[in-house]
Amino acid sequence: MNWRVEVTSQARADIKAVLRYTLDRFGPNQVRYYRVAIDDSLKHLETDPVSVPAKPLTPPLPSIRQLPVRLRGRSGRHALIYRLDEVARVVIVLRLLHRAMDLGRHVEGEAGEDD
Repeated sequence: MNWRVEVTSQARADIKAVLRYTLDRFGPNQVRYYRVAIDDSLKHLETDPVSVPAKPLTPPLPSIRQLPVRLRGRSGRHALIYRLDEVARVVIVLRLLHRAMDLGRHVEGEAGEDD
């Protein structure tokens, strides 16, 4: 049984910002590749949001998970940050963040919030 994926407004803004940066920096071809990679990662969350390579965000938020966006078979520089509502079988995508960032700092306070 599939999970429903909900993308918060902050995550949508993150996706737009990453794609805009990619377009400005690397051009339209790379934007297309990265858009597909993000979409594929979101689809993966529909089918199996708890499997590898998804992993908990530790510390300080073990209830928050991250899934690296894979581009051409390799982990990209960004990760989808999400939490699960296991009762309702809903994946709530909170952010799309660069993996070099302090991910916990950028999702503090979002562990139990809906958007």
